[in-house]
Amino acid sequence: MPCRFADMPPRDFELFVAQFFKDSGFVVEQIKHQADYGIDVIVAKDRKRTAIQVKRYAEANRVGVSDINQAVGGRSFYSCDNVVFITTSDFTNAARTLAQKTGVELWNWTDFQKRVSGVYLNGKSYQEFFGTAVPGNQAMEPITAQIISAHTAVMRGNYAGVLFNVGLSNRTAKNLDAQILGATYITTDNNQYSNRAFFEGYFMAGVIYAQCTVETCLIFDAAHLKRVQPDDKIILNLLVNDREHSLALRVGKPKPPTGQKRSACFVATAAFGSTVAPQVVTLRQWRDSYIRKTALGRLFIAFYYFVSPALAKWIANNPRLQRAARMVISPIIWIAARSLRAISNSK
Repeated sequence: MPCRFADMPPRDFELFVAQFFKDSGFVVEQIKHQADYGIDVIVAKDRKRTAIQVKRYAEANRVGVSDINQAVGGRSFYSCDNVVFITTSDFTNAARTLAQKTGVELWNWTDFQKRVSGVYLNGKSYQEFFGTAVPGNQAMEPITAQIISAHTAVMRGNYAGVLFNVGLSNRTAKNLDAQILGATYITTDNNQYSNRAFFEGYFMAGVIYAQCTVETCLIFDAAHLKRVQPDDKIILNLLVNDREHSLALRVGKPKPPTGQKRSACFVATAAFGSTVAPQVVTLRQWRDSYIRKTALGRLFIAFYYFVSPALAKWIANNPRLQRAARMVISPIIWIAARSLRAISNSK
């Protein structure tokens, strides 16, 4: 699961999916691989037959319209009541639209891994179940990690990413060869997302000298991390002197450095639950890049800092007020994001 079954041949992955449905209480009918007509497995339960199409794709290779068409045709060919399309990646927008119109149920990697965890891992993530990364386990590691900061950024092609700056510290008296293998973001409701990339110019591989700290920058899709929670975790996988290590970093609620207590967006933080939530970071960037540059904007900021702490405290302790605040703030976030994109494109 950590590598999305990439170490498993496609046919073996189909067999695993068949076993998964069997262990979930379905009667399974395997399809001959030579001519499957777009369907890999047929399962039955409660007098209903469901056709299953499986694609073990890499994360960047998304399922398209032609794949959905095959699944629709396979459902008719095998006279099934339903069809489910399972992939270890995701679906294009066009594929999702076609699936909705043709009644194809879609399971992307997030959906599938949650179901697998529910059947085999007691609802826990792979890392939590096998104990490969438990918060607080860094004391015995040669390298420790800590989240320094987080923010959203709009990059080339209007791609929006959530960037986590992470400090890696060599606590030993020896120089260590280190390489970052990857990172996984795990939400409190057990969704997990792999990092999309590393920001250029930061540490990815090399020597970390004794008692020294380097900084890396992890990029996750903002579309996935719509809401960042303090108890979310980042699992960082490292290769240190040819041995693999996994470190767990709790996202938490970072406190602003001394002298920067007014950097937070109080009401937005109360509404979205974290100072590193993408929505909060977007508003903060908009404030610094646009509002703060005018006299009227600075006057508004001063007034906001005067009235918002008490208001934020009131909102933070009331879930209904949090939902209402998110509804009010969301249009402002949309305007802020468009404004930041315009500023970025003009540079």
